[in-house]
Amino acid sequence: MTDAMGVATRALTGGADRLIVAYEAGNHLHRYGARVYADGRYEQFSTRRASEQPEWERYEPFGEQAIEAIAGAVDAALAARLPDHISAGDPPPPDAATAHVTLRDREIEIGNWPENAPAEIQRVLDAIAEQRERPPTRSTWELWSRGAVVALEVGCDVGNVAVLHALDDALFMSAVAPGEAPAGDDPPQGTPLVRVTFSGRGGDDVLSVFADGRRVERAAGGETSERRLGADQLAAVRRALAGTDWGALPSRLC
Repeated sequence: MTDAMGVATRALTGGADRLIVAYEAGNHLHRYGARVYADGRYEQFSTRRASEQPEWERYEPFGEQAIEAIAGAVDAALAARLPDHISAGDPPPPDAATAHVTLRDREIEIGNWPENAPAEIQRVLDAIAEQRERPPTRSTWELWSRGAVVALEVGCDVGNVAVLHALDDALFMSAVAPGEAPAGDDPPQGTPLVRVTFSGRGGDDVLSVFADGRRVERAAGGETSERRLGADQLAAVRRALAGTDWGALPSRLC
């Protein structure tokens, strides 16, 4: 359920999807907000008009320790038993912003934001700011696995995804250990063994490796380059693909 400004008024059900904290603030000139979930998801939005629907942008997920720090600040604010409504004053200052802050399943309305924000709420915002990291380059991995293409989304640094380490090394490290390629059916003509799409603000960079050894790179600006992998590197790619049942993994790895 949401209020007139689109603020979630109750936490989502389910452990990983549980909302820890969210806020939306603004006036008739500007609106902005952020929200943090128990599984580490961190999202923000900003609009220039109050009538615009928020477009939430996902950032680098928080780790377990960061979530514990943010949750601790939220629980401390809840323990302070803050009032449900904090007035902007009578009369309120011109263009005073109003904030709706959701702490787990409790909502607080704060007038004349951020000047009237209680210290406990400010400590929650400070905890989020202290734990925030720059968003990584998001990527989508399309992998030929056991007769089908499996698409996996990676919303964090690939180095943090252990299951991708061998394949990532085979794709981006030319010095690989020699070895035999495992037996298996190749994908249909035109379908790569691996396609990795790196999504950035300037567009997508795409890397494709085909069964015949072609490595094709397309930059966000449209430039394309092609070269052939050596036999050892192509065999390493095939071994990395064969070593995991990619279809058994969740579609979003992080």
